[in-house]
Amino acid sequence: MAYSARLEEDLINTEYHTFSQYDEFMFVRKLILDRDVKDVKFRAIEDGEQLCAARDLLNDRYGWRGYGSAHNIPSGAHHTTFTAEVDQNVVGTITLAIDSEFGLALDSTFGDEVNEIRDEGGARICELTRLAFHSCVRSKEVLAGLFHFVFIYGTTISDCTDLLIEINPRHACFYETMLGFERVGPLKTNGSVAAPSQLMRLKVDAIRKNISELAGSANPTSKRSLYYNFFPHLQETQIRCLLMSNAMMRSIRYDSRHRAPNYSQIEDETPALTHSLTPLGSAGLPDPRDMGVTANAAVRRAA
Repeated sequence: MAYSARLEEDLINTEYHTFSQYDEFMFVRKLILDRDVKDVKFRAIEDGEQLCAARDLLNDRYGWRGYGSAHNIPSGAHHTTFTAEVDQNVVGTITLAIDSEFGLALDSTFGDEVNEIRDEGGARICELTRLAFHSCVRSKEVLAGLFHFVFIYGTTISDCTDLLIEINPRHACFYETMLGFERVGPLKTNGSVAAPSQLMRLKVDAIRKNISELAGSANPTSKRSLYYNFFPHLQETQIRCLLMSNAMMRSIRYDSRHRAPNYSQIEDETPALTHSLTPLGSAGLPDPRDMGVTANAAVRRAA
């Protein structure tokens, strides 16, 4: 079969989504990587082999950059780690932290600046940290997919207004141009990696606006934005419905007879569930090599 014909056939179904036997939150998107069509799995992980694989990738990339190779990935009620996988290998990872009484990792370097933001009326902060991509992956679509996956998750389980990141200043222009971040305060030294660091901020509403205007555009007017490579609107809706269904499935209490759940009750409780979920549990890089049961019914209703 000719390459173009095989490619057309492989891309007929561009994505699918599942619950695993562990009720993982996962979405799979077909992308062209090195002239081959690959299933790229984006998932929120909790523990076990995937978390170890994410930590190994992080330490490999951080070590290559001279940031040390004994870093841990934070876990707990206010942290969620996400991965991108190709051929069952973790090729990208990032962790979302929701602000709490325990603070955020960037407080250790930018405590004064972060407290000023906290003191702003109505500001609710979250942080992206522990970002790393395998040197073999140079795909804007994979990087954008991971960022968008995290955004969907974060805006579904929390009501944060401001996203913060702490990056090496050599990557600041990338984050400004490609994602719209703004620099906050002066350069400082991050003691955990013994390297210069820049705090950057992005309003969640600005992310939502950019996604609405640019994501999935067939004819982008500029390549200078990562948002063109985010999921199209329908796919975002599918992922959000999948996450809500995943949360509802986890909330169901089965009796000793494993009686089927009351689905009308689940639908009635959906709004409350989306607001009461407990949040789960960077090094920036312009070039990724530098960075260290399906919910069909819900999807049909949303489409």
